[in-house]
Amino acid sequence: MAVYSPIAATFGARIEQFVETDSDYAKYHGKINLKLRHLRHRCKIVTKDTRKYTTKEKYSKITSDDYDKKNKLFGALVLMHAERDLSFAEGIKLRIRQRGKAKGGEQKLLTTRLKKAYKTSQNLLKITQNEGQWITRAQYLAYEKMIHVEYMLFGKTVKTKNNKLITKELGLALAACTFLKDKEILPADIIDYLNAKYEYTLTQYSEGTKSSADLRKYISELIDAEKNNNDELAVLLSNNGYKMKAEDTDAEKAHIQRKIKWRAFNCTIKDNEVAQSFNDVQNVRIKNIADYGSRLSKWETFLSKQQQYMAHSVDADADQEDEDMDNEENDEILLSYIKFQMIFTSISRDAYLFNRLWKQWQSQSSSMSSKLTKYKEIERIVKNLKSYLRDATDLPGVYSDDELIFQLELAMDYFQFHLISGCLASLYQSQGKYREALALHVHSYQILQAKLQVQQETELIELPGQLLTNDKLKALDEMIKANWKSIIGLAGYEKELNASFIAPKYQQTVIEKIDTKSVQPGDVRLDNLFPLKPVIRPVGAKPTLFDMAFNYIDYEDDIQPRKKAVNTIEKKGTSVESNENEEQPAKKRGFLGLFGR
Repeated sequence: MAVYSPIAATFGARIEQFVETDSDYAKYHGKINLKLRHLRHRCKIVTKDTRKYTTKEKYSKITSDDYDKKNKLFGALVLMHAERDLSFAEGIKLRIRQRGKAKGGEQKLLTTRLKKAYKTSQNLLKITQNEGQWITRAQYLAYEKMIHVEYMLFGKTVKTKNNKLITKELGLALAACTFLKDKEILPADIIDYLNAKYEYTLTQYSEGTKSSADLRKYISELIDAEKNNNDELAVLLSNNGYKMKAEDTDAEKAHIQRKIKWRAFNCTIKDNEVAQSFNDVQNVRIKNIADYGSRLSKWETFLSKQQQYMAHSVDADADQEDEDMDNEENDEILLSYIKFQMIFTSISRDAYLFNRLWKQWQSQSSSMSSKLTKYKEIERIVKNLKSYLRDATDLPGVYSDDELIFQLELAMDYFQFHLISGCLASLYQSQGKYREALALHVHSYQILQAKLQVQQETELIELPGQLLTNDKLKALDEMIKANWKSIIGLAGYEKELNASFIAPKYQQTVIEKIDTKSVQPGDVRLDNLFPLKPVIRPVGAKPTLFDMAFNYIDYEDDIQPRKKAVNTIEKKGTSVESNENEEQPAKKRGFLGLFGR
C-alpha cells in the first residue's frame, strides 16, 4: 500500500529539481504556488466571494475532523504552506550568505517567514494528530522539528541559543529519517541531503561529539532519554523497532590517518580532533549527488578545526622567539590542501551534473525549445566549473606549480569545448548555419590539438575524482573531429550557394583601362574590348553653380529688412557727405568768379 511521505514531498522535491541557487528557489516557490492552487480546488476551500474575506475564508478553519473524515489532502495542503515559507526563507539565507550580510529588510523578512512556517507546522501537527499511519505521522513530526530548529537558529532573536533544545529537536528528526531509510521507506539521497545540511549543526551545538561515531552514540542516547520524557516521535520510533548500536569509537581512532602527501609537499596532522575530522571525510563514500554535499560539509568542518588549531598555536607560541618555522609551514601546507580538496569536491559535484546533462543532451528530442533549455543548463554548469577551477589556480602551492596549472587550464578547455563544439555548434547547425558551426568546431579542434601536443611531453596528473583522463581527452578529440568532418561538406555547399546569389563585381573593359590602368594580355578578350551594356555609376554633384546663384537669390522675408538696411546706409552716407561739406573751408573766388588766386 502506498504511504504518503511528507519528507519526500518537500526535501525530496528540492533534490529532484536541483534547487541550489537563488533563481532555483524562485522557480521552486512558483511550483509550490501551483500545487497549492490545485490542492485548494481539490479540498474545496476556494472562496470566490471576496467581500468580507476573513469571515468567509475556509483555510484557517481546517480541523482534525476535516483531515480524518473528509480528505487527507488537507494535511498536504497545510504542509505545502509551511514548505512555501521555509523555501522562501532558504532563498533569503542563500542571498545573505553569498553577499556576506543582510540587505535592507531581509533579516526581518527572514524572521517573519520562519516564524510563519513554524506556526503552520504546529497547526499541521494538530490537524494530523489522529493520523493512523505511523510512517506519515513520524515524518510530519520530523518536518516540524526541522522547521523549529531553523526558526531557533535564524529567526528567533535571542542573546544565547538554546543548545539543548536545538540538539534534541534536530537529533530526533535526523534519527527518524535515518530509521525510515533503513526500512527502505525514504530514499538514501534525501537522508544524505539532510545529513549534509544539518549534521554539522548538530555537532556544533551538542557537547562531546567530535566524530560521526560520537554523533551516532549521542543520537542513540537521545532517543532513549526522550522516550522516557514521552516525546511523541521518540515513542513512535521505539514502538516500531528503532535500534541503533553505538559503535566503538576506539576502533576508529586506532586507524586515523595523520600523514598527507600532496604533489611535492608532505604534512602531518598534529591535533587529534583535526585528525578525526580528516578520518570522517575519508569515510564518506560517493554513491549519488547528495554524497558530495555530505563530503563538502565534512571538509568544511575539517577546515574550521584546523584554523582553530592554528589560531590556538599562534597564541600559545607568541612569546617564543626561536620557534621552529617547520610547524608553521606544515600547517600552511595542510590548510592549502584542505581548501584544494574542498574546491575539487564542488568541482566533482558539478562534473557529475555535467555528465548527466550531457547524456540528456545526446539523447533528447530535436525540439529547438528543449535544446535551448538544456543548453542554458549546461552553460550554467560549465560556468561554475570554470569558476571553481580558476579559484583552485589561485591557491598557495598551486599557482607556482606549472604542470598543475596547465592541467587545470586543460580541464577548463575540456568542459568549454563540450559546450562550444558539442552544444552551441549543434544549435547553429540545426538552424542551417553550417559555416558558423564549422568555425566553432575548427576553433575548438585547433586549440585542443595545441594543448594535447604540449600535454604529450608530460605525464597527465591525476586530479581528484578522475576529473580529466587520457580516455576523456581522446573521446573529446574524436567527437570534435567527427563533428567538423560531418559538416564540412554542408558548409562548402552553403558557401557556393550564397556566392551564386551575389552579383559579380563589375570588371572594366580594355577601352576603360587604357587611360587609367595598364592592360594585361589576359585582359584582352573579344567580349571585353568595350562596354556592351550601360553601367550606371554614382556621379559626384557639382555645387559651384548653385553656390554662385545663391548669392543673388532673395526671399520675401528678407526683402524688407534688407531695404531698411540700405535706406539707413544711404541716410548715413548723405549725412556724412553733408558734414564733410560743412567742415571744408569756403574757397576764395576771383573777380567775377573768373579768376582765382
